[in-house]
Amino acid sequence: MPTPLHRDIDSSPEAFSVEEILNERTKPTLWQRYWTSLTGLTPHRNIASAVALITILMAGITAVSETAAHDSTISPPSSSTMHKPRSSKPSEYGTASDILHPESVTRRAASAQAQNPPVAPVFAETTGGATTTWSDYTDAGGNEGPTIPAYTTVQVSCRISGFAVADGNIWWYRIASSPWRNTFFASADAFYNNGATSGSLKGTPFYDPALPVC
Repeated sequence: MPTPLHRDIDSSPEAFSVEEILNERTKPTLWQRYWTSLTGLTPHRNIASAVALITILMAGITAVSETAAHDSTISPPSSSTMHKPRSSKPSEYGTASDILHPESVTRRAASAQAQNPPVAPVFAETTGGATTTWSDYTDAGGNEGPTIPAYTTVQVSCRISGFAVADGNIWWYRIASSPWRNTFFASADAFYNNGATSGSLKGTPFYDPALPVC
């Protein structure tokens, strides 16, 4: 004969009725209540939903495992890439020191210009006869330089007003070519001053206006 069920709240061995026994048998157990609170599903229904939920959970676990395995195959960055030395080559904007101290850039530029002065432009002019050169253009005197042969093209740096020759021409050329080297001057009256390299000087300009004034 089976042992009758007892109430927990009653210490007397009073037997349950048939209806109470049925209710006691159908009462969910502890794990069934835990499952219901976790999934929202009762153990006796929505079996398909429970299977789908388990499938999703298993897929998530598989994806996490694959990601962890992939990350483990990636080699850590080397020390050379983590601590790459800063290049000492200045950028197009200069070094950090140049930005903080722009006056140093100005001093370097001035020093470089002093060491490498810009080359002044020169102009080709041709003599119409043998031409004497002088160190002093103001009175056609001083030291006499080498004579420029007739119909010779030389490089001229600039023109400057000085001693007036017989026809009243006051312009003189500073001769840049060697051996004069901007030390000696010649009267512009002895040059064609119009691009010609031969012929008579009669009717030619007093000077070439393309030449800058010294």
